[in-house]
Amino acid sequence: SWRDFSTDLPSSCTPYAIAINPQDRTVYAGLFIWGVYRSSTAEDKWVESNAGLTGHSVSSLIASAKPRKIFAGIQTYGPSIFVSSNGGKKWTMSNYGMNYPTVYSLVMDPRNSNILYSGNAGSLFKSTDGGKNWMAADTGLKRGYVSIHALTLNKINPKTLYAGMDSGVWKTSNSAASWKRAGLKKKTITTLAIHINNPDIVYCGTPADGVFKSTNGGKTWFRMSKGLPKSVAIKVLLNDPDVENLIYAGTENAGVYMTTNGGKNWKTAHNRISTMSVSSLLIVERASKTIFAGTNKGVFMSVNGGAAWAKVGKGLPADSIIYALAYESAKKRLYAGGNNAVYWITWPQR
Repeated sequence: SWRDFSTDLPSSCTPYAIAINPQDRTVYAGLFIWGVYRSSTAEDKWVESNAGLTGHSVSSLIASAKPRKIFAGIQTYGPSIFVSSNGGKKWTMSNYGMNYPTVYSLVMDPRNSNILYSGNAGSLFKSTDGGKNWMAADTGLKRGYVSIHALTLNKINPKTLYAGMDSGVWKTSNSAASWKRAGLKKKTITTLAIHINNPDIVYCGTPADGVFKSTNGGKTWFRMSKGLPKSVAIKVLLNDPDVENLIYAGTENAGVYMTTNGGKNWKTAHNRISTMSVSSLLIVERASKTIFAGTNKGVFMSVNGGAAWAKVGKGLPADSIIYALAYESAKKRLYAGGNNAVYWITWPQR
């Protein structure tokens, strides 16, 4: 059964982001209006973690082990990014050099945690010193007229990033020193995913035109929506890290769709969730073909690559809308954050 883990959180709070420090396993929840709360594996309770940050709506969180830092992106207008170097006990505003404050997407270089990119309403920024300083990294973009809804980097070659905007897909191959248009000029891009083994293969989701795919690093694109509902909104795309061409698409009011052939054909994951809105997808490391979906009806799980789904546990309020999922491997806990604060459940089930 799900455990209500919101006793020490503000009443009626909504977490939009959950992050877990890979070193000490501390869990962080980014809340709308209420900033950040943290829970250590030893205490097993929430502690307000807002010194220097109180009153801001956190939409994105990144926790790094070396150096031990937490970054919080703010989506409401105001200060852009905060950073903590002591486990969230104290935060420092980290937006020196940012003149477009609203953060939509925040990513970290997997090989160098001092390098971060922030996709904002108006521009894209880069830090090379762990968030102390930021500089505009938008050469080629129309500064002040872009909204970067999605940002992803190539983990094989982190110098290559793709940005999804109202004006299609943009690409950099030189760590954001310059950007070039990479197609779909008239499309709004809501989500991006890069192939796990071939960085030239990129998928993007749109709010009304399904999924597009490029096999040559964005030079050309093909609409890959056979089997998807007409005019479906794609909210999230996720590659299975262990199965090369298995990709999941979380939609608005149409549940989860999946493809096993790189987008040539899509099929609904299961009728049981076919009318739900899906805001988050999670694949647990070393759990091949097991995927969790955070929906407007709670959390669902498939253990066979999306062929069959079941509701996870009992005890979640019936009106639960799940925006964030995270897994803590030491205690084997799946965390779900949404309109009813935070719940957790043990997984795998004992």
